[in-house]
Amino acid sequence: RDYLLWLEGQNVEDIEPHHAAQYTPLYELPGVTHYRLEDFSETLDAIENTFSMADSSAVREQFSSPHHLQKSALDRRALMQLLERGISLSRSPNYSIPDVDRASLIGTPYGELIERIFHKDIALYQGIGP
Repeated sequence: RDYLLWLEGQNVEDIEPHHAAQYTPLYELPGVTHYRLEDFSETLDAIENTFSMADSSAVREQFSSPHHLQKSALDRRALMQLLERGISLSRSPNYSIPDVDRASLIGTPYGELIERIFHKDIALYQGIGP
């Protein structure tokens, strides 16, 4: 929550890209197609197929990031407790990161902050992808 409160005080359209909104004014131009970053691999497969491009899945495997960890489901109560306490920076190799999506945060203080900060992203990507 502290991070979201800090982020709310920033200009998310002009901040370091790891913190920035995905939305940019470029998306207002005609003919620009929007894709969710979360769906990158599936989207790239579809683009390659649409435009008869070579399959790049083998090359993409080489660029996987070690800081993207497998996530697990938590019930809402456990998820809220974890978010309030925070995630330890020194974790064991078997540590499980919870899967947190927007739907699980709706109606919580986190969800309200996310709605305010990323309202342009939410409007843009509503209905795109899962």
